[in-house]
Amino acid sequence: KLSWLVGVHRNTLRYYLKKYNIDYQHTPITDGELDLLVRHFRNIKPQSGLQYLSGSLRRHGLCIQ
Repeated sequence: KLSWLVGVHRNTLRYYLKKYNIDYQHTPITDGELDLLVRHFRNIKPQSGLQYLSGSLRRHGLCIQ
């Protein structure tokens, strides 16, 4: 999806990520830890949806699948 967003082929993106040592992996996190973070977010922002939750996780440095 990232390659599509920036308008390059995925192999080109992969090449430059490797060339500049940019590590783009998912954060190793257990289901229990993720559940705890989601519950905490829902307590603070009960009316917010999935996009806000996803943005909050990214803002805190988490990359989940």
